[in-house]
Amino acid sequence: MFFGNTPKKVVGVDIGNSSVKLVALSRVRGGYHLDAIGIAPIPKDAVVDGEIFNLGAVSSVLREVVSASKVNGYAAYTGVFGSGVVVKRIKVPIMSKEELEHHIRWEAEQYIPFNIDEVNLDYDVINPNYHKTGKTDLVIAAAKKDLVSSYSAVIYDSGLIAEGVDIGTLALYDMYRENYGANVGEASIILDIGSSKSVLSVIEKDRSVFVREIEIAGNYFTQKIQEQLGITFEEGETLKLSGDDGTLPPEVEKILLAEAKNLGIEVRKSLDLYLATASELPIGEISVVGGSGKLIGITKVIESMTGLPTEAINPLKNIAFNERIFPVSYLAHIAPFFGVAVGLAIRGLRY
Repeated sequence: MFFGNTPKKVVGVDIGNSSVKLVALSRVRGGYHLDAIGIAPIPKDAVVDGEIFNLGAVSSVLREVVSASKVNGYAAYTGVFGSGVVVKRIKVPIMSKEELEHHIRWEAEQYIPFNIDEVNLDYDVINPNYHKTGKTDLVIAAAKKDLVSSYSAVIYDSGLIAEGVDIGTLALYDMYRENYGANVGEASIILDIGSSKSVLSVIEKDRSVFVREIEIAGNYFTQKIQEQLGITFEEGETLKLSGDDGTLPPEVEKILLAEAKNLGIEVRKSLDLYLATASELPIGEISVVGGSGKLIGITKVIESMTGLPTEAINPLKNIAFNERIFPVSYLAHIAPFFGVAVGLAIRGLRY
């Protein structure tokens, strides 16, 4: 995390390519309580690959969500993502903590495609691997400073207090641990299927050790429906989302399941890369979040393509809430969209 304190009430803000999501949590005995939740679309191309191109438009949308959620003045944590962010597992020569602090920028510079002076850099030491390689394993996390500044500016402009900027994908671990517990003996896979990209994260013990972005996500499926049925993108999106009742038009389901195999192939490639370069534990199961993870047949296709148990999970599973304010059916419907936002709020409260 690049800056911050530890307040008792926190808003997690997930600024994506197509929408902003907000979750307000507070500490209660034994866990966390949901104070507010909100989501709203942002104008097209206001955010592209994680970079904010129209700060005013994004701030305006978030300001409306903040006002509707009645969380003005709350401490907020947000997460950056996209090409301006690097999360990578590396090996460095064994050295003391003091030596590592001194050398880490030079070591990280070899793996970061930006000027090292233009990024905020953090790292996490994994168990040293003395016997096999004589080197220490690290996970480095870097984000461009101007990217962090633009996200902070949106938070301030929306009426929230920017307490911390993190890397969005790393917050998925906190969401998972709170709702499903730590998996000590196996590596856990979290697949966040969004609108423009899917992000696969591998969790070993208590940290994210491998992250890979996949270009196949919700918009890709809509485009394929559009192309093959000869309709507009908006009509394709409507058809894609028409399966909330558990059924889709046969021609749409056929397209969706066929194209989902391409996502399964990319997930399999990602896991092969992890196993070849960074594996410490056997792989357990794949947990799917994100709005497009709700699409009919997606989890079954991924399970078939990878041979691993795959299920859609609920980011709010263990979060307490008032059913008179948040109907159970409503939260069940929107919960998959809030994996990152929930994780960010928990990180803000925990750290």
